[in-house]
Amino acid sequence: APGQYSITITGVGNYTSTTLVAYTIESPDMIIGVDVTDKNGRQAEGSVNIRPIGEEGNDVEIVSMNHAPDQLPTTSVTIPALCTSGGKTYTITGIAEGAFVHMSDLKDIYLPETDEPLIIGENAFPEDVTIHVPIALLDDYALMPSLAPYYQNGKVMTTVKAANRFWTFSSGVDVAVPNGVSVYVVHERNDNTVTIIELTDEELNEAGQRIIKANNGVLFECTGYDTTFDLIASPIRMESGSTISTEDNKDYGMENCLVPVIKATHYEADGYFLLKNNEFYRIKAESENIKVPAGKAVLYLPGLTLTRSFADAMEMVDQYGTPVMQVKDNSDADEEDGWYDLNGRKLERKPAGKGIYIHNNMKVIIN
Repeated sequence: APGQYSITITGVGNYTSTTLVAYTIESPDMIIGVDVTDKNGRQAEGSVNIRPIGEEGNDVEIVSMNHAPDQLPTTSVTIPALCTSGGKTYTITGIAEGAFVHMSDLKDIYLPETDEPLIIGENAFPEDVTIHVPIALLDDYALMPSLAPYYQNGKVMTTVKAANRFWTFSSGVDVAVPNGVSVYVVHERNDNTVTIIELTDEELNEAGQRIIKANNGVLFECTGYDTTFDLIASPIRMESGSTISTEDNKDYGMENCLVPVIKATHYEADGYFLLKNNEFYRIKAESENIKVPAGKAVLYLPGLTLTRSFADAMEMVDQYGTPVMQVKDNSDADEEDGWYDLNGRKLERKPAGKGIYIHNNMKVIIN
């Protein structure tokens, strides 16, 4: 067992001496499989070495990547949150210093969905690797000191699939606005509608780049459904190692009613709304364990704390009062493609049943 022991040494002429020796027993590395992509773009299974952290518990860190002689160079690795070895399940909580640095062909590392960021050692990856992270942890990884070179080179990012035309966003780090996306703030209007105001390029500009400043809730609009966007952490204003704040900075005006969700947060029922299917729905009274995930924004209407007259669903209108998701009678529309139900699920063809659907970014009544 680990510890300090006295050892008696006997030599020529009955010489004896006692010395104190400290023993450290290290657990042997274990091997687990990970998903990889080779240089020909083919999916495969690779393997990494993991090592327990501490003498007890189920936490492990990745210490190195294996490469078989007949294996093509690996260009991407997907790190799992959990792994199994010897019939026991472990939680991956870290990546050791230099773990992947020898992999000169590696271009992309995909980190898992976890409650807390992995602890990543210095020089864990080659310098030109792009680090793909969950949206809820984009700020944690971008500002992690050991990942400073990647952050400074615009190589810490998250990928979002927008299921609907509108979606909310916030982060504790500045983020570049992707192409094809418009950015709005939301103002209080009346008991059943809110006004969305588009931010101009000048308002978003920072050193020639359109960015969303840290700690601001905004509304994104994209041109279609199920569209994928890359959100890249921007190092223009913030330094690596900066402390992540959960405050609402209100950089786009005190009238903006969108509150950033920097850490997963439970919201009380009064005054808060969550965006769903392009409308804001009142948050109901729920258990404190029910939280809005980080990376989103919630709508807060302070007037609701003084009156109960607000609707349960707030429709979005533009500055002229026109609903942004107009409802029209389009029973005779001939187009078969591009139909969605109100949950954002794409339909195979124009629906035959009566109801309200979404077509060409508009609510459509089928009679």
